[in-house]
Amino acid sequence: VPSNQLAFELGLEMDQGGFVVVDKTFRTNVPYVYAAGDVSGGIRQIVAAVHGGAAAALSCFEDLTNPYYKRA
Repeated sequence: VPSNQLAFELGLEMDQGGFVVVDKTFRTNVPYVYAAGDVSGGIRQIVAAVHGGAAAALSCFEDLTNPYYKRA
């Protein structure tokens, strides 16, 4: 079970295993909150965590430069 106390306090959706639920871009159910690595489940390898972190950073950049409320 991942350390998910912060996720719980933020009201993030979690699956039955206690992992944070994310979409394919590592966004959570809370706007501007992203999750990657061991806390979001999946393959527990450094390379997977690095990929998830990079993808989450790109999603964050997209959200900050082109917020959902400005998208067509």
